[in-house]
Amino acid sequence: MTREISAALSDRNSPVNPFPSPEARRFLLGIHPLRYVVVHNALIDADDQGKWQRLKEQSWARYVGSFGNDDLYRLTGDHAGAKIEKFFSWDYARGKKEIVFRVRPIGPRARERWIETDLNGRPLGRQAIEEGWSTVVLPLSSPLFRSAPNTFSIRWRYRREDERPRPPIGRTGVFSPVDLHVVSGGKEHGDRASVMVNGIESAENKRGYSVVAIHPEQGYVLWADVFDTDASREESRRLTEALRRLARGTIVVAAVKDEASSALTDEAVLALRSLGGRKDIRGRYRVSHLLIGVKGAAPGTAIEEVGARPLTVTLGEAPERLGIELREFALR
Repeated sequence: MTREISAALSDRNSPVNPFPSPEARRFLLGIHPLRYVVVHNALIDADDQGKWQRLKEQSWARYVGSFGNDDLYRLTGDHAGAKIEKFFSWDYARGKKEIVFRVRPIGPRARERWIETDLNGRPLGRQAIEEGWSTVVLPLSSPLFRSAPNTFSIRWRYRREDERPRPPIGRTGVFSPVDLHVVSGGKEHGDRASVMVNGIESAENKRGYSVVAIHPEQGYVLWADVFDTDASREESRRLTEALRRLARGTIVVAAVKDEASSALTDEAVLALRSLGGRKDIRGRYRVSHLLIGVKGAAPGTAIEEVGARPLTVTLGEAPERLGIELREFALR
C-alpha cells in the first residue's frame, strides 16, 4: 500500500487526469484517522507545487495557512461515491468495538437502495438506506490485521425505478438495465480504462482490453477480465474464446488502456464485431477504443468510438450522481 500511495500522490496534474486523481482521493480520504497534509514546497518542483495548490479547490480539504515554505491543509474525511474505503491500523483499532458513520443517498430515486459492507473481505451485512441522513453502527469484529492495513468497504447498490427510461445500446435494439460510464485512453491519451456499472468500478485499469460482461436483464456483472493484446497473440485467443462462450444477448463493454493493437488477431477482431462493433484498430498504435455492445448484434449497431484522444461514454446517470455521502466516520 505504501507503494500505491506514493504512485497515486506522485501523478502529474493534467487536463486528462487532474489532481487529485480518483486514486489520490482514495488514500487522502480513506486513511483513517488522517487529519492533516503538509506540503513541503521547498522539496518539490514548481509543477508539483501548482498541483498541490489544487487542494484548495476541494470541499474536503481546508487550507489552514502557510508556515514558511510549507502549506497546511486539514482533511474532513467526508467522502462520496458508490464505493468508499477506509483504511486503519491495528494499533488505532485496538480496544475499539464499533464502526460508526452517517450516510445519505445521492442521485435519482430508485425502487430499492442499500449498502453492503465488509471488513478485510468479510461481509458485515446489508442495510437499506432511506432519504436523508442515516446513522449506521456495525461491530468491529476480529481478527484484524496487525501489520497490513485493515480495510473497511462500503458499496452502494440500487435497483432502478420501473418507470425510469432505460438507455438504448446504440442500434442493437437492447436497452441497458444499469447505468454505465466507460472511459478509454491510449498511452498518450489518458492511459486509462474504466467501466463503471451503477457507479462501481469493474475494470482493472491494466494494459490492453478491459472487458466486462453484464446480464441483460438483472444487470449484474457476469465476469470482468483484462486481455493484454499488446503482449501476445495468446491474449487475443483468450479474448476470442471468452466472447464466443457468452450467451446471445449478453451486454459487453470493452475499453482500451495504453496499447492493444500489436498482437490483435483476425479472430479477436471478428469476436468484437460479434458484439455489434465494426472498427479494427490494428495499425493504430496506442489508439483509444471503446465499445458497448450486445452478443449477436449486427456489426456497426453497437456504441463504438476509436480515436487518438480520450474517449468517454455515459449511459444513464453519470457516476458522480450515484452513491452515498459519508460523514463522521469513527471507530469507538
